[in-house]
Amino acid sequence: MECQIELLNLICIDLTNLKHIIRKGGKNYFITFLNYYSGYTKVYLNKDKDEVDIFLTYKTKVENQLNKKN
Repeated sequence: MECQIELLNLICIDLTNLKHIIRKGGKNYFITFLNYYSGYTKVYLNKDKDEVDIFLTYKTKVENQLNKKN
């Protein structure tokens, strides 16, 4: 069986705490999404690490750019 990787099938997500970095705006974390298929990378700044809706924002953005709905 052959595995075919497509957009949004394999995404690496990394959450990093900014506690040792001087910052403005109350953003305490950044989250990185890396799409292995395309290499497309997007970084979002977050106040809390519990902002799980950020993935839905990322997914919707990629789908809209490709006119593709999963």
